[in-house]
Amino acid sequence: MAIRRIAQSGSDGWDCRVHTPTNVVSESERTQMEELIPGFVERLLASDIDVKWAAARLLRPLRPIWITRDQHLTMPPDLGSVEFTPIICLSASIAGSTATHNMPFGYVQGAADDHELWAEGLTPRLFWKHRLQLLADRDCCDVRVKELIAKEAVAKSTLDYTEDVGFAFVRDTGLAVGGRTSGRPPECWTRFEAIVNCGAPEYEANKDPALKARYLYLPIPEGKRGQVALGKSIPHALAFLHAYVKRGAKVLVHCSQGMDRSVGIALAVLAQYFDTDGMLHTLLSCDSRFFAEFSLPASMEWE
Repeated sequence: MAIRRIAQSGSDGWDCRVHTPTNVVSESERTQMEELIPGFVERLLASDIDVKWAAARLLRPLRPIWITRDQHLTMPPDLGSVEFTPIICLSASIAGSTATHNMPFGYVQGAADDHELWAEGLTPRLFWKHRLQLLADRDCCDVRVKELIAKEAVAKSTLDYTEDVGFAFVRDTGLAVGGRTSGRPPECWTRFEAIVNCGAPEYEANKDPALKARYLYLPIPEGKRGQVALGKSIPHALAFLHAYVKRGAKVLVHCSQGMDRSVGIALAVLAQYFDTDGMLHTLLSCDSRFFAEFSLPASMEWE
């Protein structure tokens, strides 16, 4: 619908209704979902996202297609002649209260997307890079995953100090987000005045008591287990970084991969101390209740 509003020509015949599986979503629920779309459209059009760029490249309307464990399909399905652009949504979860019967393991509904916990450290990047090897023999898959993870760990530990250390600044705020190697001493201390480690394995040198005022470790677990700890850690991070942000110092917030945990803390810092244009608030406070909610969606659009 947002695309139709931007690109009026060539989209008159588009079917922009909400399509959902009739055996899972009732008609009343589908209608309620559809009623929310105009509000989402207005928010999208009011954002800084370049919708015109997408409109120029999207030739057919988007439509989600759900594939679950109880379906038997030829993969990939033949969708070449359909009148829409399919978005394939996969679910590995088992519906129903009987899902845990006769299972020798614990089952958590909705946790299929939490690869940090069940994939033994295998990331999407590693999977796609080695997919043929991993899928060649199901019986050896676990062994090969462990071998790949071990090789990846060795490669990361032996990175040349001149290589990309994996961090990026958020506009001109002085706030950077990165992975574990971005917090590696002694180089990190030549780049940043303060560092917040959101649960990544610590470098021994950073545990030096002399760095107590410049280095903060937050024990936030990966994945869904870390949701509660992330929320509790926000006030500590805000208080720690307050003085540094106030004087415009360069600070780093990092976790193991530069995603999830570090991004959550960084968003809290942006919402607390910066306006929607990336400028420091006139009134700075380290009280987490000072959050300006409107700034969160805007800051998430920043590059």
